[in-house]
Amino acid sequence: MEYVDIYYAHRFDPETPKYETMSTFNDLVRRGLVYYIGMSNIPAHELVEYQMIAERHGFEPISVLQYSYSWYDRAIEADIVPVAKRFGMGLTAYSPLARGLLTGKYVDTTTGRWVIPPGSRAEFDQKLRNMFTDENLKKMISFVEFAKSKGATPTQLAIAWLLRRGDELGVTVIPIVSATSVQQLEEVVESLNINLSADDMKYLRRDLAGIRTVAIFF
Repeated sequence: MEYVDIYYAHRFDPETPKYETMSTFNDLVRRGLVYYIGMSNIPAHELVEYQMIAERHGFEPISVLQYSYSWYDRAIEADIVPVAKRFGMGLTAYSPLARGLLTGKYVDTTTGRWVIPPGSRAEFDQKLRNMFTDENLKKMISFVEFAKSKGATPTQLAIAWLLRRGDELGVTVIPIVSATSVQQLEEVVESLNINLSADDMKYLRRDLAGIRTVAIFF
């Protein structure tokens, strides 16, 4: 490799001076080894300090952030999103399907129960199974049914919601998606054709109110 498009500081390092971190990033950009600086899973107040150091010393600014963000997990809207908007940073959202919860495959809408398909992530992911509460079951059934009403899959609705929510917040949101087959990739791409109106977003926001928003990390 001759260069890296985005170099993320993945987590906050309290033992390294912020000036040292930002000056090192700046040197990498100036040498052409890195194009853009990113930061991930760093507390909002620390993030602001990094950016202020960059501005004060004329260093390369932070261009993009990477945090867990989805219809299920909206915790970053309280602090990280305002920081991104204030400094013009983009936001890449990991776990946009909430560990697979928002694919709808763990909900049987006919019987109104949680299900764990053989070979699925829920077989070994305790954090995912911890989400299988009665409250979340009601919300997920509603989410799945709403996706059907829009002619979409739950996965497509989850991605479409993120893109539309970014427009509402005034921040560019780029979901980080993964696929194990061409079919899954095509399903995700089709999310771009799902148009959610202001009324749709209000409905989803109201329906979301009962879901406990927590940060979900790998």
